[in-house]
Amino acid sequence: MRKTQHPCYEEDYIDLTAMDYERWVEWLFTTNHNEWSDFCITDPERIVEYATRLFTEFAKAARPYTHEQVDGALWFLLGAQMELGEYLMDKHIPLAKRLDCIRAMYHPFADYLAPLQGDYEGSGFFMWWDLIVDNYFWGPEFVRLADIERMLGASWHEVVKASKRSRRVLQKPLQVWEQLYRQVDADHRALLDETLQVLKRILQLDDICCQGAALHGLGHLHHPEGWQLVQEYIQRHRSTLTEDEIAWMRTCRDGVVM
Repeated sequence: MRKTQHPCYEEDYIDLTAMDYERWVEWLFTTNHNEWSDFCITDPERIVEYATRLFTEFAKAARPYTHEQVDGALWFLLGAQMELGEYLMDKHIPLAKRLDCIRAMYHPFADYLAPLQGDYEGSGFFMWWDLIVDNYFWGPEFVRLADIERMLGASWHEVVKASKRSRRVLQKPLQVWEQLYRQVDADHRALLDETLQVLKRILQLDDICCQGAALHGLGHLHHPEGWQLVQEYIQRHRSTLTEDEIAWMRTCRDGVVM
């Protein structure tokens, strides 16, 4: 039997998938998510469809709302409340729809965040990929920190320190990420591959906030091809970067960003 991620424990729970799309968007942006709502989701496939449509037309949908409301909506969607990443991993939902949802995530960055040119108050965009990738794509059911440290042959802290100092990609973490990538199934790899392509596109946007979010995301994705994108970025922008910025980007390159 299929597990329901957000069941309707009580009759008065708000079923987000019983709403039409327009009502869902309004509820999403106007609800104070600091106070956890009693909600449920009875149709996981529909919530992925709603999220895909929202991301595709994000600039239009978010226009009436404040940055605080937009950021609250992002944290609700991606974080520990609605847990969109859980639905992206749900194999009961057609893979094509889940990939469409990931592909659509380019648009909030390109169409909404980039035109603001840094004039955005909030952390939702910077944390976007951290929330999805760390908690779900590479959640504890796939790998734990203790396992990674055993595979690395060193503590996480030691590898982070080495990464910050190294001009070249660290080979041992790269080998670990390649091994983990090979171990997951084709469905899982398809999600990782699509995310890599989206992050590559976001990194090319002419906006420092979008670029920072993409670098952060690549650092958490642990895709065996991701390090090259970060290394090339460092090389292109080296003359404009501080030593602290370069050190942080190196941890993104080696997949050990915090």
